[in-house]
Amino acid sequence: MAYAELEEVHNRSESLIERLVEVWQSSVDATHSFLTAQAILEIKEYVPQTLVHVPILIIAKSAADEPVGFMGIDGDTLEMLFVADGFRGRGIGKQLLRTGVDQ
Repeated sequence: MAYAELEEVHNRSESLIERLVEVWQSSVDATHSFLTAQAILEIKEYVPQTLVHVPILIIAKSAADEPVGFMGIDGDTLEMLFVADGFRGRGIGKQLLRTGVDQ
């Protein structure tokens, strides 16, 4: 398993949000077959503002320092957890979850 470097993000730049939306899209395309293409487009409109406003945002970065996954936490609630399709199955989601539980 290839573990990623995790980082809690406080400065949520526009470029970071754009990259995280790409991670979200990759993950949703690979795992959310129950959603129509139209539903995904409609949900995608709200993803940037959700990423900006979720109280705790933790990203997983690849060896190339690129975001490959993230989770958002609000209080005791996991609001979101997504891993880019090319990085699924490597333990990144589990690593994110363990960090969230520990915090």
